[in-house]
Amino acid sequence: MVPRPFLPEPTGPRLIGTTVAEVVDVSRPEIFAPGDRPRSLPVQIWYPASAASEQPEPYVRDPHVFDGVLDRIGAPRALAAAWGRLPSHATVDAPVAAGRFPVVIISQGNLGYRQSQSVQVEELVSHGYIVVSLDQPGTVGSALLADGTRIPYRGASVLKPLIDQSIEPQETAPRLDADPMPEGLASYLAADPRAVLDWLSTAANPLRASMDLERVGAMGMSLGGYTTSQWCTGDPRVRACLIIDAPMTVDAVARRFTVPTLWMTRSADDMAAEGWPAVEVRHVDGTQRAAYRTATGDAWYVTVDGLFHADLTDAPYGAPGLSLLGMTSRKAGGRVHEIMRTLTLDFFDRTVRGSDRPSTLDAPPWPDVHIDARR
Repeated sequence: MVPRPFLPEPTGPRLIGTTVAEVVDVSRPEIFAPGDRPRSLPVQIWYPASAASEQPEPYVRDPHVFDGVLDRIGAPRALAAAWGRLPSHATVDAPVAAGRFPVVIISQGNLGYRQSQSVQVEELVSHGYIVVSLDQPGTVGSALLADGTRIPYRGASVLKPLIDQSIEPQETAPRLDADPMPEGLASYLAADPRAVLDWLSTAANPLRASMDLERVGAMGMSLGGYTTSQWCTGDPRVRACLIIDAPMTVDAVARRFTVPTLWMTRSADDMAAEGWPAVEVRHVDGTQRAAYRTATGDAWYVTVDGLFHADLTDAPYGAPGLSLLGMTSRKAGGRVHEIMRTLTLDFFDRTVRGSDRPSTLDAPPWPDVHIDARR
């Protein structure tokens, strides 16, 4: 029996191809691994295909991407092997469709992996977008570089003070190894998607001719949203920004969001109901609302009732048992992901493509979805 994709069928008419590459930023050192090496970023590109290839793309190529989260919950790493065998809706190195397509670049969450938002990725590509997602070594669950080097998750005790320093700066700077980092981690991480966008315009990008780099959107979940906030408030090439349940950096709030931005999140009460401490609720709910209130570009603030943080990823599809561990809500699953992918497509269609069609941004059809808008 051939395994079936476990993700929902994309609603668009286009087939999906995918390929992988590595972006090496020689201007920056790798701070999460020993030795003198440049920052290297594994990337995966999903694109509209003219035909399917004979090789299905698995959900993840490297099951070790789950090592960090499995270690954190005390589960055996062998559990991840099954996820590596599940197919996605993409095929490997399929021929690219004719035309030039808008681009969305995705940054990953803490302990994440580049395929973690595949529900949204596949929906966008099926409707004619190219999506580029990157693994950020040190903060993702495990990053495998092209030369075989593996950079593991650096650990919450090391990363959290560095992350928080860019949200709520402290007078005594946290350290990475022996080095003080008074600005925290945000600028270093934001340089990753910036480097990827630089690379997309070079001859090294095999899909350069198919990408419309005048129409670029950014997206990030959790720590990826933190990274995206820092990046898209400082890079004029980004035309729209979608942030999912994430703390905003102090720099991003101060600079203000001048491009159209959508925050997809939950209420502070739902964060507390999940068991988040008050400081985490303040960092996420408080900074997102501050950024929304001060945005000078078009802005949408979307809350979905009753969600847990990981509901806003693929996790409920790939591991429905996570609700028994309190990591996802009982509500998680197909309906939540219908909301996510519909809003994602409608947002980028309006802000990156320039569509003026009526959409769920104007009148959400779901009673548990609440949208505030400033235009």
